[in-house]
Amino acid sequence: MNNIMLFAGESTDSLKSFLEARGSVNVVHHYNNLFANEPALKNKLHSADKIVYIYQDESMNVRQDMRVLKSLFISDSFFKAENILFLLVETSDYENISKYIKTTITEISDAADRDKSLTSPSCHISTSEEQFTYDMIYREILGTSEGNKVSNTRKKLYRVERGSESKSAYEPGNFQNQSALPYNTERLDRYNSLTLQALKADAGQAILDSADRPVGDKTDPEFERLNFIDIAQKHQIILGCGIPKSGTTTFLTALGVSFSSIGQRSLLIDCTKQRSWRYVLDSHDLIYESVDTKCLLLDSRLTQSQSLALLYEFEHAVRFNLLANIVANINRLDTKVLIIDLDVEDLQRANKIFNSFNTHTFVSTTSLESDIDFLSEPTSELKRVSVLLSNTVPYNDKVVGLPPDEIKRRINVLSVPSSKLYKPILLENMELDDTLVSTMLGVS
Repeated sequence: MNNIMLFAGESTDSLKSFLEARGSVNVVHHYNNLFANEPALKNKLHSADKIVYIYQDESMNVRQDMRVLKSLFISDSFFKAENILFLLVETSDYENISKYIKTTITEISDAADRDKSLTSPSCHISTSEEQFTYDMIYREILGTSEGNKVSNTRKKLYRVERGSESKSAYEPGNFQNQSALPYNTERLDRYNSLTLQALKADAGQAILDSADRPVGDKTDPEFERLNFIDIAQKHQIILGCGIPKSGTTTFLTALGVSFSSIGQRSLLIDCTKQRSWRYVLDSHDLIYESVDTKCLLLDSRLTQSQSLALLYEFEHAVRFNLLANIVANINRLDTKVLIIDLDVEDLQRANKIFNSFNTHTFVSTTSLESDIDFLSEPTSELKRVSVLLSNTVPYNDKVVGLPPDEIKRRINVLSVPSSKLYKPILLENMELDDTLVSTMLGVS
C-alpha cells in the first residue's frame, strides 16, 4: 500500500477520505499547504513513500511552499520521501509555478550531490487544463513515477538442467525452412453448413431446399432493425443562474415541483456561493431529503425516496469535480432530472461538463442595460437558453429597462430558434401541476 503525504489546499480533508475509502492508498500525513504548517513539518517526524502536491486551489502559495519544501530536504529535519508527484492545473500563472517547482527540485538534487548524507527524491509533474477529479488524482497516485521505471536486461540465456552447471549459451532454433500444412477448407465448409441450417430453421423464410419445390430462393437472413437508446438523452439536465435576488432559485424549485406532478424525481444541486436553496425549500414548506456527498461518491446506487432531493453539503472549491463525477456515474442515480443552481461565472464551465446531455439553461435577469450586458458574455457559447425577465429586484422608477427586441439583439444566443425570452413569471405558491415543465421544457 502506498503511504503518501498529501497537500491539496482546502479540499485536503475530503480528498483524504476519498482516497482511503478507495483503498491501496494510506494518507499518513495531510496538510492544506507547506508554508502555513512549516513549524509542524520541521519539528515532527514525517516519512512517506510519496509526496502528493496538488495545485488547483488559489489559496495555495506555490512560491512559499517550494521554499519550505527545499528547506525540509536539505536541513536536518526528520522529513523523508522517495517520490514527489505534482498535479498542476494550467492556469494563467502556470509557467511561473512550473519554474518554481523545477528550480526547487534542481536545487535539492544539487545539494544531495554535494552532501552524500542528503537524499534527492524523484519528481514527476502531471498537468491538466481542467480541474483534477478525485478519480484522476487516484489514478495518478497509483501510477509509476519516472524514477522507478527500470527495465530488465539479459546478456545471455542458458538452457540447463536444475542443479547442473551451464556450459553453453542457449541459441533459439531455426524455423525458416519449416514446412506448413496444406490449406484445408474443412472449417469453411462447416461454417457454410451451419449457415444453411440456420436459414432452414427460420420458419418465416422461404428457402429453395430442392429443385422440385417451387419456392422462392432466399440466401441471406433478414433481421429486425435494432433500436439503440442514447443514454445521454434519457436524462434532463437543467442549469440555472442569474443576477442576485432575481428569483433563480425559486424558479428552479418550481420546476422540480412541476416535475414531481408527473411522477419524476428531481435531484437539486446547489453550486452557488450563497447556498440558499434549502431556505427556499423550507420557506415553502416543501418536503425534500438531503443527499450525503459521501454516499453519492461511494455507493453503487443512490436511492431517492422523496420527489425532491437536495445536494448542498460539499465544499464550494470542488463543485466542478463533483459535477464531473456525477456525469461519469449518472446511471447510479435514482432520477433522470438534475436541476443545478450556479453562479453566473460558472455557467460556461458547467455547460461544457454536461455538453453531451439534453441540457437546457435558464438565466434570470432584469431588463436593465447593465444586467443584460453582464449576461451576454456567459451565454455566448450556449446552444439553448431561456432568459427569464424578473420583477423581484427593486430599482428606481425613473430607470427604464430595455425593450424585448433590444434585449434579443444584445444577447446573441437568443437568435437561436430553440432559445426564448420570457416575461416575468408570478409564482403565488408551490401548488403546481405539469403546466410549467410542459410550457418551459416541452415535457409532459
